[in-house]
Amino acid sequence: MVIILKMTTACNGTCVYCSAYKEKPQHLSVEVARRVLGLAAEYLRADRRGHVNLILHGGEPLILSRRFYATFDKLMDEQLGALRPRLNVAMQSNLTLLTPAKAAALGPVLTRPIGTSYDLYPEVRSIRGNRSLDERWYRAMHVAREANIDTGVVYVVHRKAVRDTEKVWTFFRNHPDISSVRFNPLYAEGRGKCDEVADLIITAEQWGEFLIRGWRMYELDGFRPSFAPFSEFFAAHIRREPRRMSCAHKGRCHDTHLGIDPDGSIYNCGRWSDTQELCYGTVFDLGIEEIEQSPVRRKLGERQKVLSEGPCKDCQWWAYCHGGCPNDAYLEHGTVDAPTRWCAGTLAFFEQCLRPLGDPIGRGSRDR
Repeated sequence: MVIILKMTTACNGTCVYCSAYKEKPQHLSVEVARRVLGLAAEYLRADRRGHVNLILHGGEPLILSRRFYATFDKLMDEQLGALRPRLNVAMQSNLTLLTPAKAAALGPVLTRPIGTSYDLYPEVRSIRGNRSLDERWYRAMHVAREANIDTGVVYVVHRKAVRDTEKVWTFFRNHPDISSVRFNPLYAEGRGKCDEVADLIITAEQWGEFLIRGWRMYELDGFRPSFAPFSEFFAAHIRREPRRMSCAHKGRCHDTHLGIDPDGSIYNCGRWSDTQELCYGTVFDLGIEEIEQSPVRRKLGERQKVLSEGPCKDCQWWAYCHGGCPNDAYLEHGTVDAPTRWCAGTLAFFEQCLRPLGDPIGRGSRDR
C-alpha cells in the first residue's frame, strides 16, 4: 500500500500551476499523524508479507520543524513497534528548505529518497524570498548529498517544455546530481485552473509530442536513463514487464493507494486530495477494513470493467494504460468512467515509438 500523507498545505514556492494550492494552509497535527501510522500498522498486521510506502507530501513538508519530525520518529516507534521495518518512508519536496540540521532530523525518518521538483524556467517555478530557486535548490542538493539522502526529480511538462524537449532532456541527462526523473503532464487543478496558466496547459496531442520526442532522445541514449514514463514503457514493451508501470497506468490505484489530508480526510491518493472529491471519510472514523469496503473505493474499482467493456474495448494497448489516471478522467469529463484526457497523445506515442519494436502484450498481462 502507498499512503500519500499531506504534511501541510503551506508552501514557500510560487509555482504558477500548483495543483495543491490552498488559501488557508493546514498543518498535520500529532493526533492525525498518530492515527495515520496506526492505520499503517493495522494494514501490516493484516497482511503479514506486505509493506507500506509512506510518502510525506504537501504543500512543502520541509516547512514543518525539526521538532515535529523528531516527534514523528517517536510516533513511528510507538504505533508500529516491530512492524516499523516494513514501513518505507519517502518525501516529495521542492528541497529548498533543506539544511544540515533538518537533514539530520530527517535521517531517522526517511528510508527512501526525496523526490524533488524543479523547472528550467524561473517564470514558471520560483521561491519566495530574495534568493533564486536555482541558488536554493543547488545548495539543498549539496546538503542532501552530504547527508547521504538520495534524491530524484519530478518534472511537470508544460508547453515550454514541449517546445524545448531536447533541451530539458539534455539538462537532466547531463546533471551530475540527478539519476532519475519522472515527467508528468501539467493538468488543470488548483492554480493550474487559472486563466494566467492557460499558455502553459498542454493538450493530449502536445503530451504525445513530448513523449515521442523524448523517446527519440531515450533511444539515442541507449535506453539507459531512468527517466519515467519512458523507462516504464520500455520495461513493459521490450522486457514484457507491465508491473513496472506507474499507478496512472496499472489500473489498480483503488487497491494500492490512499491520500490523507492534514485534517485526516481520506482520499484515494494525493491528487484526489487536491481535487477535494471522492472523500472516504476521516482517519478518526475509518479503519483499514472500512476503507477497503468504502463505496467510493468500490466505484473506482469498477472503472476497469466499465472501460474494458466500453470505450477501451478494442484498444490493443490496454495493458500499458488501463484507461490512465481516474483523476485525469474526472478533471476532463466529470466522471471516472472515461479514459484519461491524455489518451490521444499516448496512443500516438505507442503507435509511433513502440509499435515498430513489436506488437503490444495481451490484455491479461498486467500482473506479470
